[in-house]
Amino acid sequence: MWFEIILLSIVEGVTEYLPVSSTGHMIIAKSLLGMQDSKQLNAFLVIVQAGAILAVVSVFWRTLIKWLFSWLQLFVLILLFIQLVYLLLAG
Repeated sequence: MWFEIILLSIVEGVTEYLPVSSTGHMIIAKSLLGMQDSKQLNAFLVIVQAGAILAVVSVFWRTLIKWLFSWLQLFVLILLFIQLVYLLLAG
């Protein structure tokens, strides 16, 4: 069991930063290793996914914040433009 868990963790770690589905690869690896679905295995897969997401967010948090604020600014500008068009048409 430990061998399979280590392999699944390696698959997650390698595929998380690649532009491929790490979840899909873990499901394929789980099937290739002949592991049966269980609540414990599913909990492990969720925890590994959450850990990988947390690792990515902790590394790229500054970039994510900048991206979020740029989208918020764009959204506000679009709303202001819509309001301006409405005011011009409504008089």
